[in-house]
Amino acid sequence: MGRYIIRRSLQAIPLLFLLSIFMFLLIHALPGGPEQVIFNPHLDPAGRAALRARFGLDDPLPIQYLKWIGNFLIGNFGSSFATSQPVSQVLAQRFPNTLQLFSIALVVALVLAIFLGVISAVRQNSALDYTVTTLSYFGLALPAFLLGLFLQDIFAVQLHWLPVSGTASLGYTFDPFNAFYDH
Repeated sequence: MGRYIIRRSLQAIPLLFLLSIFMFLLIHALPGGPEQVIFNPHLDPAGRAALRARFGLDDPLPIQYLKWIGNFLIGNFGSSFATSQPVSQVLAQRFPNTLQLFSIALVVALVLAIFLGVISAVRQNSALDYTVTTLSYFGLALPAFLLGLFLQDIFAVQLHWLPVSGTASLGYTFDPFNAFYDH
């Protein structure tokens, strides 16, 4: 099993390399290229040339790719266009919330899966077993974004148990007894 995992991991390296080339070329194939996103459309040609030199967009595409992949491999993801902070810093700020969301989702999924699996095993070939199996297949086939919107509508909009986005509603002050029911 260990050899299989190592072999599959090594097979993923060329695929990720080709995917990175594809994404890089896709960004440059867009109308206006990456500078359309970065630059102010009302910028004069001299300012545009200075920014092209600053971001290395005047280099040939292979050189740009090598710089881009080199920076990626050392963890330099550049600066955020929205906040002008380093992207690694923005990711680090959001990591605790991501870890919390992942942990809660994992616990809920495991508890639900084990509970429904035991029920399905105990009542094998019953209507309950077929219902659980059908719902499981439906859950696997349902796109994650659609399930997310559906759950967001139920728990945030209709029941008001959770905020619609983020970890707390605007104007929220922490109260440990009512934190779960924030609305």
